[in-house]
Amino acid sequence: MVQTGAAVETELIEAPARLSHPPETRVQARPEARFWLVVMSAVALGAAVRFVYLFHAAPTFVGGDGFSYYLEALRIADGLGYTSALGDVGAELAHHPPGWVTLLAGVTEAGGRSMRAHQVTGLVIGLGVIVVAGLVGRRYAGRRVGALAAFLAAVYPGFWVLDVQILSEPLGLLAGGLLMLVLADLWQRPTLGRALLAGAIAGALALVRSEQLLLLAIAVAPILLLNRRTTIRQRLTCTAVAGLTVLVVIAPWTIHNLGRFEEPVVLSTNAGSALLAGNCPPSTYSGELLGHYDVRCAVELARRTPDLDRSKVESALRSAAFDNMLDNVDRLPATFLARYGRTIGVFRPYQTVGFAAGWLGSATWAVWAWVASFWLVAPLAAYGSVLLRRVKAFQWPLIAPLVIVLLVVTIAYGEPRYHTPADLGLVVLAAVALDRLAGRLRSAAP
Repeated sequence: MVQTGAAVETELIEAPARLSHPPETRVQARPEARFWLVVMSAVALGAAVRFVYLFHAAPTFVGGDGFSYYLEALRIADGLGYTSALGDVGAELAHHPPGWVTLLAGVTEAGGRSMRAHQVTGLVIGLGVIVVAGLVGRRYAGRRVGALAAFLAAVYPGFWVLDVQILSEPLGLLAGGLLMLVLADLWQRPTLGRALLAGAIAGALALVRSEQLLLLAIAVAPILLLNRRTTIRQRLTCTAVAGLTVLVVIAPWTIHNLGRFEEPVVLSTNAGSALLAGNCPPSTYSGELLGHYDVRCAVELARRTPDLDRSKVESALRSAAFDNMLDNVDRLPATFLARYGRTIGVFRPYQTVGFAAGWLGSATWAVWAWVASFWLVAPLAAYGSVLLRRVKAFQWPLIAPLVIVLLVVTIAYGEPRYHTPADLGLVVLAAVALDRLAGRLRSAAP
């Protein structure tokens, strides 16, 4: 049949569109669009939950590390550098790594000097965690799991309670989620570029939460070294690239510290104080504070060494903590169990919740909601992990942060906030379990 000029013109105009968007691509675009619609709905729900909590129930004056971060950010914005705002005011400070406080300083410099502005900053980052939870769930287990993970992250109290406490946890979760996404690609398609990106994100995460530097050893390196998709030489090269990239990312901070302290400070000086607080005999090895912390040992040691700089004090605190462990070896098994129990809120729960609420300056009901919801998320996550293992699905980056949590709690002390770095992976695994349970309900329905 001979086409008319108009028909030919129409055919020529529509052909490129059909070639650039073949039928299967258009079919796939619809589920992708629905996925993003669901994720944005989860973000809207999460924003509603967080802003209602912020303006109606959250503390207007945060306590704990959040208060320290706030004051230190003001000093950085005012040109006073990374220096102490409490105690020995003006002394050089590296109690925490610089990532979170530097971001807060930028917010302060932009005009957000109030504590409320810093709370909103954490809240906004928490909304980003919802998006990342959806992306991680989709990457590891499909769109439905990603959508469920986003909604779980939106309503999980373990996230929204801490989002407004001016703590580094929300930023750490965001960076940790991005690392999970990159590690999934690195496992399936290992390249130098992906190894470089993984190292950059791992280094950035370490500048937010110093203990997460261990992910280089327990997640990034094993994924590269045990990957049989490449030759041994390529595995070693990619691992070296990732490691060197981490060093390059953290090097400016470490070099800056070399000129400020007498002993090398790689990321922070808070390990010694945390260790000694959790290993302060006899109180943390028995009695009411079993498994928790007592700052009196650290305060007493610091009082006896007033002329030492913070790096020297950190070394002394760390040595004292390990000496106390060796002197109380017989009490360590019971202490370990108590620490684990306090972390998940099952050992002396009323006392543990009261301690956590007092430290945060928060209402106890919010901490109870956090602890009780974790009791639901944790077993679901265990079931989700079993389901992924049955189908031999890759999941190690979701679990690796939990290994770090166990290590930190074992040698320091237990409290609910310490399991937060692992909560993103647990939420995604819980979404896997919920997806399976929902599928069984649909199959059982008439």
